[in-house]
Amino acid sequence: MVAIKLRAFEITNTDINKMHSDVKDKLKSFLKNSKTVNERRMLLNTEDPQKEEDFISNFSKDNLLMDVIFCTMLRVAFGNNVQHINTHLFEKPNFTIEELNNSTLDTDAIYKNHYYFALNNNYLVTNLQGNITITRLQTYLNWLLNDLYEISPLLAEEIVPSISDIKDIVVKDTSIYPTKESENSTQRSSFDLGKIALNLIKNALIDSDKLSDIELEQMISARLVIEFKNLKNQTANR
Repeated sequence: MVAIKLRAFEITNTDINKMHSDVKDKLKSFLKNSKTVNERRMLLNTEDPQKEEDFISNFSKDNLLMDVIFCTMLRVAFGNNVQHINTHLFEKPNFTIEELNNSTLDTDAIYKNHYYFALNNNYLVTNLQGNITITRLQTYLNWLLNDLYEISPLLAEEIVPSISDIKDIVVKDTSIYPTKESENSTQRSSFDLGKIALNLIKNALIDSDKLSDIELEQMISARLVIEFKNLKNQTANR
């Protein structure tokens, strides 16, 4: 059984004239009109000799017709090392991790790591490592869409005796249904952890195309883990 650790975030709406942010709408429009991966490459630091870059290497075209967009994020560097990326891949509209693994000739960049994220206008879910802040993705989206979006950790509203007693919050194989109320309406948004985990597995495993969605769903169990680090020490020092 494969366990996928996901982190959930809320996308803050900074425009008081709108009920929610437009990040999904703008990303959908950008990706739909994007011709090559080259258009999505962000240089992290001009003074870095490795010239590291972040970019969306792949996205589901089917998701562009839905409320949630699912993407693969890649980090690369330029220089002499292993796991190089073929220059030709940057000229494609998308390329998969499987294509990256099979690419060895005419190399231009070095693969460093990748992760996945899914978002709508209100919420974002990702398997980005827990020791890396969401600022990495927030900076990229702001650069790509030429806007300012704030992405904050989504905490459960359950009342607990003391926050210092919380180690983590785990949600298994279910959907998150946060709600936001306005004067005239109630807006509802959701993420199905099982479906997101299924997409992660299908993109991460080279031979996953040999299995049906039903077979994959029987093999995996998804968990959303919200972790609290060093809270007892922090509260003790206040």
